[in-house]
Amino acid sequence: MNIRQGTLYLMLSWAIVLIVGYALNLWVAKTFGPDQYGMYGFVMQILLWVEIVIINGLPYSVQKFVSSNRSKAFGILRTATRMQLIVSIGLFLIAFGTVPWIAKLFRDMRLNLYLRIAFIDILFYGFFHLLASFQNGLKNFDKQAILFVLYNVSKLGFVILFVTHTGALEGAFMANIAASILGAATGFIIMGKRERQPLYPVKPLIRFTGPSLSYFLMLNLFFSIDLWFVKYFLEDSVSGHYVAARLIAWIPYYLFLGLSGTVLPAVSADLQANNTEKARKIIKEAIRFLILAAAPICVLTTQHAESIITLLFRTEYLPGSQILKILIWGMASLSLFSLLTTVINAENRPKISLIITTFCVVLDSILNLITVPKYGAMGGAFSTTVSISLGVIVTLFYIYKRFHVGLAWISILRIGFAAISIWFVSRQIRMEGTEFIGMMLVQLLIYSGILIITREIRWKDITSLFRSAD
Repeated sequence: MNIRQGTLYLMLSWAIVLIVGYALNLWVAKTFGPDQYGMYGFVMQILLWVEIVIINGLPYSVQKFVSSNRSKAFGILRTATRMQLIVSIGLFLIAFGTVPWIAKLFRDMRLNLYLRIAFIDILFYGFFHLLASFQNGLKNFDKQAILFVLYNVSKLGFVILFVTHTGALEGAFMANIAASILGAATGFIIMGKRERQPLYPVKPLIRFTGPSLSYFLMLNLFFSIDLWFVKYFLEDSVSGHYVAARLIAWIPYYLFLGLSGTVLPAVSADLQANNTEKARKIIKEAIRFLILAAAPICVLTTQHAESIITLLFRTEYLPGSQILKILIWGMASLSLFSLLTTVINAENRPKISLIITTFCVVLDSILNLITVPKYGAMGGAFSTTVSISLGVIVTLFYIYKRFHVGLAWISILRIGFAAISIWFVSRQIRMEGTEFIGMMLVQLLIYSGILIITREIRWKDITSLFRSAD
């Protein structure tokens, strides 16, 4: 399966995941209101950050090593599974024991119950990601896509069932656990016949997992730091507005995870085979594609932020629209930053990614500490966007020096011209209610038309999505 086709599979799956995720969050938001929804988003964000250890630790190593050593794939999986079991149990015990401290830190004793339920998910969620990453390493992107979709669809169903049955927010956290159990079981079944191979050595996995895990912990702080500061300094309703804005702003990042997911095994395999020129071509094309697709998302979201918030949530969430206008650019930048650091990791240099990311996270923390008390939630959005954008500049410079791959400026000019054009189109037309949806479709058609006319998008780019050859 070629990289474009693999990207198509994963991006389609992430598109479905996004739709289902929005349906879940909208249902929770409308069922409980801003205060309780803010609490739900806050707890899930803490859980996600803790679970990075089991999501992006050994699963990421499996993804990397299986793609480079396919003949030893099942031996790598056996070793990683045993290690994941130990890590999951230890992490659960540590997280469970820190719950009272977290509740005291954020001065909210409700967290004692919510976090204790939520942390049970640690025991199961890592195995789901381990098996999904195994399929990625084998370049079975279709199977990986199926796993992602099944997990998220089942999670939505469980949330509605459990919350309706319990009538309490606790039901949403219990539903998360049920979905992880089902996802892990499905990952085991979809793997099919398993070869009996000797265990892969532990040391290579540990050497790669350590710095790569530290990198992912830092990377995902970009999802958490601003919300943590907002929760600490501001009232619960503002947290609800911020969570709603973040939910929409995450679209570029999660949508383009499929691109990073195909770039890692492809570049890793090419570098292993000393095929540097092919790897360079993949990197260049991936950067171009991400910018091409992210530009209209950012422009349209910025223009129609109020209408989007009102449509998806209720008018009481409308203050989140101003946050969204800033945060959407930060999350789009994070997509590019994640792609670039994935390339660095594919070259087996996760320490470089860790150093760059740590610097940006420290800067983000300092800016949030200064701006949130003074400017409120807008300060958090601004701090995150500025910090990530700086990280993009640094990683682009590193990629250029290392691979001699930079931005294709003629492509940037064409994309920029198309993006500015659709910006001015809607400025000339006044819209009310849901009319903005039609306007967005018109703007997307204009954007695509300009790129086709300027030959930034060509027919071969489209047909390659449906060719299965490498």
